[in-house]
Amino acid sequence: NVANNVVRSSAVLESEAIMFMGRVTFICEAENVLPRYNPTKTNPVLYLGIQANGHTKGVITILDLNGYDQEVNTLNGPTYEKMNLPAGAHALVMSATPATLTVRHAVSDPLLMKVSGAANLTYDGRETLTLSNAVSDTTGDLLVKNGTLVFEYGAGWGGSSNVTIDAGATLKVTAAGAPTAFAPVVPGKQLSLVNLKLEADGESYGKLDLGGNVAVRSLRIGDTFMPPGDYGSTASGAANPNDSHFTGTGVLHVRRASLAEGFHLILR
Repeated sequence: NVANNVVRSSAVLESEAIMFMGRVTFICEAENVLPRYNPTKTNPVLYLGIQANGHTKGVITILDLNGYDQEVNTLNGPTYEKMNLPAGAHALVMSATPATLTVRHAVSDPLLMKVSGAANLTYDGRETLTLSNAVSDTTGDLLVKNGTLVFEYGAGWGGSSNVTIDAGATLKVTAAGAPTAFAPVVPGKQLSLVNLKLEADGESYGKLDLGGNVAVRSLRIGDTFMPPGDYGSTASGAANPNDSHFTGTGVLHVRRASLAEGFHLILR
């Protein structure tokens, strides 16, 4: 159903490629109506487009999960170079009530996307999924289950929720992404609300690859809450080196020793 640039669907969309461009809102009215995972190929593709709009931050496409979990095979979007987009342009994934968007494949180009409301994001792919140009302010959770998720320039997870990096998965923060990676988005908040958890399974570790310095509210490695302080790889020079869970030259500053309040980042 389409009305006033709003598309509603409770039926499964079987197309090989679904593209939304410009000021369009797609509202899910059932679980898994989007193009789902296919183990034999990277298609079908869901393309969340953005159209540059003069001096504004871009006309955004909105994917409203509407409380329904969705799994997409491949999620794609435009890049600065191809679309000449201004800073801050992004597509929006949202849900007023908790719902999870699971992405199974990534493309090589950065994805200009923000997650808001109570929406959760799970990356369960084999490749590298790069987020850029927007800090998500959702109260929902971020889970990197497989593959690598990258926070590039202007990207981050700044709401009050959980971030989990499972064993064998990696969250990479580039030098350009470090200032916004876990920056608070709540007005008046000057300190990160992130609580980070890194998981392990035998010799497989959830890893945080830091290209710059970042701060979180708390750090949990497995079932152990770590004391406040600075953590990183040996190469980072951090006071608490840990080469099993950290790579790169950046330092993770941990403010607290528990989840008493706020958001946590979990690396499994």
